[in-house]
Amino acid sequence: MRNKKKQLLFGCLAALVLSTGAFPAFAQDQDSFSTNMESGSQNSVPVAVDITAVYGRNAKPGSFVPIKVSIYGQTEAPFSGTLTVSTLESDNDEGTEEYEYSYQVEVGPAETKTMEFYVPLGQKSGTIHLTLKDGKKKTMGETSMEFDVSKDENRLFAGVLENKSGSLSWIDGIGLNYGMLTTRVVEIPGEDFPEDSRGFSMFDVLLINGYDCRTLNDVQKEAVLTWVENGGTLLIGTGRDRDKTLDILGEAEPKVSLRDPEVLWVGMGTEYTKNSPGDSEIRVTYTEPVISGAKERMVTDGTPLLKTMKYGKGIIGVYGVSLSDLSGFAKKNPSFASYFLGEIFNEDELNTIYYYSQGGDADYWNAYNLVSGGNGERIPNLAVYGISVAGYLVIVGPGLYILLKKRGINRYYGTAVLIFSAVSCVVIWGMGFKTRFTSEFCTTATILDASGDSAGEMTFLNVRTPDSSGFTVDLPTDYRVTPLTRSARYDMNQLEDYPKKRQASIGIRKEADQTVLWSRKSKAFDSRFFLLEREKDLGAGNVEADFAVSDGTITGYVENRLPVTLENAAVYLYGQVLIIGNMEPGQRLEFDREPLKVWPLGMTWMLSDTLTGTPDRQEDSDEEYIKNVQKSNLSGYFTDRYYSSYNGEVRFGAFLPEGYEGNDDLFGKNWDGRTFYTQKIDCAMGTDGEVYRCGQIREPSVTSGIGANYGNSMILYGTDPVVVEYDPGTDIVIEKFSFLPVSDDFFQGNQYSYIRPFSGETSFYNEKTGSYDPVDIRKQDFSREELADYIAADGKITVRYTAGSNAEIGVSQTLPLLMVTGRES
Repeated sequence: MRNKKKQLLFGCLAALVLSTGAFPAFAQDQDSFSTNMESGSQNSVPVAVDITAVYGRNAKPGSFVPIKVSIYGQTEAPFSGTLTVSTLESDNDEGTEEYEYSYQVEVGPAETKTMEFYVPLGQKSGTIHLTLKDGKKKTMGETSMEFDVSKDENRLFAGVLENKSGSLSWIDGIGLNYGMLTTRVVEIPGEDFPEDSRGFSMFDVLLINGYDCRTLNDVQKEAVLTWVENGGTLLIGTGRDRDKTLDILGEAEPKVSLRDPEVLWVGMGTEYTKNSPGDSEIRVTYTEPVISGAKERMVTDGTPLLKTMKYGKGIIGVYGVSLSDLSGFAKKNPSFASYFLGEIFNEDELNTIYYYSQGGDADYWNAYNLVSGGNGERIPNLAVYGISVAGYLVIVGPGLYILLKKRGINRYYGTAVLIFSAVSCVVIWGMGFKTRFTSEFCTTATILDASGDSAGEMTFLNVRTPDSSGFTVDLPTDYRVTPLTRSARYDMNQLEDYPKKRQASIGIRKEADQTVLWSRKSKAFDSRFFLLEREKDLGAGNVEADFAVSDGTITGYVENRLPVTLENAAVYLYGQVLIIGNMEPGQRLEFDREPLKVWPLGMTWMLSDTLTGTPDRQEDSDEEYIKNVQKSNLSGYFTDRYYSSYNGEVRFGAFLPEGYEGNDDLFGKNWDGRTFYTQKIDCAMGTDGEVYRCGQIREPSVTSGIGANYGNSMILYGTDPVVVEYDPGTDIVIEKFSFLPVSDDFFQGNQYSYIRPFSGETSFYNEKTGSYDPVDIRKQDFSREELADYIAADGKITVRYTAGSNAEIGVSQTLPLLMVTGRES
């Protein structure tokens, strides 16, 4: 795909400008790009600048736009200056405000320097303005780039890395989800493949086809995996290209193996038969992917062309064929493209893509939930203030008058009132000293994901001011800073014209030794959200653990090697948890077949409240309540981030003490926040050669009697029965099925009185008779022989849950967790 290039040419055309007095425009597309130069600076402009948008005009509001900037020194003196990029954001009140991103640039005489920047495209406009200034803040040149952000078309962006341009053009422009979405294929130049996960932020799916990924470096591969972990979908064509493409997986490659290749004729379905049966067949080189717990898709003639697995919050899919083998067939049969894409995304996933197609703001709402609170110690004690005011009224009224009258000096009452009132004002002012802000104050919520001697840090930051003044926050330069703004989908005018640069309200300035967040002015106590990310060394140690899990129990040890007490510690599995509590520095705990607690899938907030203590507005003081809400929200964010859908990782998690990590120095004296520490730990799933794992490794289909789909929430609402189709997989020989009820620990107190453990009746679908047979699921454990009539050929089991005779209207019931025990096939 041809990159759109915009050029700022300084100096080389100075004579032309001087002679004509005009402001020249230079670009590949002059209608959409121009360069302006001050008429008095022609003889001193020392550089020429070439700006390239890596993905051409393609962009999505709220995503990052990768741009490459090449600077050419064309004088005998070195140049040092600032490149500023301005974008337009929503101000959350139907208005707009400008955000500014500044980068230092330096180039020597006759030197060429190329830099890559990831610019957050504004939520309110597809236009960005670029300005180059020298060290004296004098404007050297400015220009604009306008990206194709549609007001009317909602797009599903497919990034493609391929060896032959256009080989996947047949999936471009396809209408999906009843025409609500239209696909847009964006070819990624191999030489510009991003080294930062932000470079993939606008894509809904990334397809690798025929490209030799062995030429990519480790940083690029890690960027892809990070994007997938955060929710991206990566699809890889193999077949005759297997030796080239699978290398994109980097450190995740051992999770996938390929069988020996074979040449097959694959039937794509009778609906594609036109004149003869051969019309629906394709000759392919097929290498079957072998992935533990994989979901098979695009199954034709019993051959799964695609297998997918969960990776973090995202999906990795491996095709057994090169996608180029499907191109000829797809071009002859246009309807095949819709089927192809429908096998990648289900209806719920397409609805999510549609929702965020006009601007992604999930992290904005995460920040809103996590850091909108504050420091409970700064809340005024209303009782003390009330007593003080009452005492003042009593003293300044009858008390002072009676006292002076007894002494015969009541003529001085007015003077005494003035003096006492002045003293009282000073006292009241002093009482409010600890609750008073004099400058910006910061609230943070941090996830510290440790691995070995380092950790990935992700911090949500809220900066506020007590008045309309601006703020400045200095951060270490290794932080990757993203402003979090609300999508314009909530505004009357979702996209607005942005014809020229305005005065910026918010800015992020990258300097050599620090990153500076600044605001020119603010509304009093108005929140400004940012996401801070970096990799950091863990000099203080970490947690050591080694466990084995089988038959609903856990055996092993965990040791706290950090120099601080860990609060609300637990070992997390998908659907199960080991609750530990606080761990002192150096403390080692050992467990021998300790029963695991079963938590309700799809309701991570119930897990977090049980671990941290449910905030109680009636019982807690104001300070305690705010602290408990902060902990509950951050714990809930952690469980939702890592365990909202199936995740085979076993993790340790706990809160670090307040103030740990030295954040007081980082965000200033007016800082408040909590840090949640987590790390993946060693844990064997099964003992004595057995495999023990969750039977919901593939998300069950949960459907109510009226056809409503509940997603991954394993719950029976009210008295409406549900049918659950479990798909535990066929990659292992399952010997035992265990239906484990949700533990009573999650139903203590009145907080969730409307949710109870399942106490109704169950029946299993009999594959031989085609009817449902009642089965007492309270037995919990069933052998394969006992369920032989209920296991379908593809390994699925269908169970109908009914509320039972004791069901209450308005009370929901949490369904059991399916765990399976078996051996490798």
